[in-house]
Amino acid sequence: MVKRAVEESTRTIVTPDGWKLCLRDKDLNELYNLNDDPLETRNLYADRQYASVIARLTGEIHRWQESANDKLKV
Repeated sequence: MVKRAVEESTRTIVTPDGWKLCLRDKDLNELYNLNDDPLETRNLYADRQYASVIARLTGEIHRWQESANDKLKV
């Protein structure tokens, strides 16, 4: 488990409105509403009702990657 975590790359965004999105290159992605779930116990990434939140935050991560010349594919 530790070896996989060390070899895995993640890009994360936490928004002012309380969303946290983690995109990974080798493992499951995660989405949390930190306002409702501050301990991150419920991963909402697979829940279709949050597709627009995921799309918005993924776009922000990809724009940051482009501006930082970050080539990781997440």
